[in-house]
Amino acid sequence: GSIFTLVTLNRRMELVVARAAGISIWQILLPLLAGSFLLGAAATALYNPLASLAQTRSAQIETMVAGDRADENADRAPWLRQHGGGISSIIGAKAVTDGGRELGGVTAFVLNDNGIVRERIDADRATLGEGAWMIDRPVVTVVGFPPESRPSYTLPTTLLPEYIEQRLADPSTISVWELPSKIDVARQLGYNADAFIMRLYTLLAKPALFMAMTLVAATVAVRYSRLGQSGPAIIGGVAAGFVLYVATFLAQALGSNSVVPPVAAAWFPVVAAGLFGITVLLHQEDG
Repeated sequence: GSIFTLVTLNRRMELVVARAAGISIWQILLPLLAGSFLLGAAATALYNPLASLAQTRSAQIETMVAGDRADENADRAPWLRQHGGGISSIIGAKAVTDGGRELGGVTAFVLNDNGIVRERIDADRATLGEGAWMIDRPVVTVVGFPPESRPSYTLPTTLLPEYIEQRLADPSTISVWELPSKIDVARQLGYNADAFIMRLYTLLAKPALFMAMTLVAATVAVRYSRLGQSGPAIIGGVAAGFVLYVATFLAQALGSNSVVPPVAAAWFPVVAAGLFGITVLLHQEDG
């Protein structure tokens, strides 16, 4: 949007006239920067909660219909060991909804006293009740016997919904307003909350990231170009945006996996892009 606006102003000679009248590039960019900040703030405070709610509702519907999700995240820990009622088991799921109380695409292994698998349970859906998973229409495979379909299966557990959500939930499905409480719960449970912290700081940094993107766009779009010569400016802006996207993606991956502190990973692309844009614009403005 910034590139299109600046290129259009350039084509109409409005940027040339404004700069000839003594208006600096910073004054010209001020409305664009303000608009970018407002868009970023709206994306974090309004759009993100709506998107998270819609994504959660979508996961619930898919869990009810098919018990699976197409956007399964391989980076999440898919298995949980649990105990209850004298029974040890391992349970995994491809989807988690309702704050950790409902699972979709469920697979569970019930262990005997020696820790060896005694039976396997496969089902589309499982709901957490009082101290047990209520598994709907499972296929139970006991070692040495053919698979058997059952109307239901009760699997004892002592897991809490908060712990289940922290281990299996995708941070992108949690609203920015709920992330601080989820982070506190993860820390109380002794679980690594870096993925949730990274998500929180990424959302908080989004308004500044949008402003940095505007500065990067300005570096390739404020120079005067004759008619038909704006193509290189657009291509340069797209390339710069792609590089910024890759840097942001890598930083998020590093921060989520505790390679670097989440705060540094979230703000590094913003600071780097902002400093790059300011440096180039200062050079173009003052030489």
